[in-house]
Amino acid sequence: MFIISTISDSHVRILPENLAKSRVEAVSDAIEQIYIDKVYPNLGLCISLYEILCIEGGTVYQLDGAATFSVTFKLIVFRPFPGEIVTAKLLKCNAEGIKLSLGFFDDILLPEHALQEPSTFDPKEKLWVWKVDGNEAFMDIGEEVRFRVVNVKFPEQPSRR
Repeated sequence: MFIISTISDSHVRILPENLAKSRVEAVSDAIEQIYIDKVYPNLGLCISLYEILCIEGGTVYQLDGAATFSVTFKLIVFRPFPGEIVTAKLLKCNAEGIKLSLGFFDDILLPEHALQEPSTFDPKEKLWVWKVDGNEAFMDIGEEVRFRVVNVKFPEQPSRR
């Protein structure tokens, strides 16, 4: 579910007002602004800066005033893998399926066809009901749900800068 990913970024900009900080602190702050709490396709949701491996450069371009560094660093990334079993809380139900939350990530969707069978949507209660052994088990909001990851799709993001 969580991985440590090594990233190289050759355009980490430190604005003039941050140049009084230590180089590591200024670069860490810039990396956190660029990456943390953002989803990157083919990578995942960046959670935290783990370690800075290398800082090179510090070029100041004419008329800019900011220093640009080439940095190699490690990030803690949330990226579940297909087949993984995950526990989440039920946020919302509708006729199309259920929406789940991990607390820090609320965009998990389980479509109707992926729910345990036989399940039906109760429009009056606005909940899904699993019918097992002659009993009805309601999937209540806030309840913990375990599910198997089938597919991971991160949305395309606009430019990060």
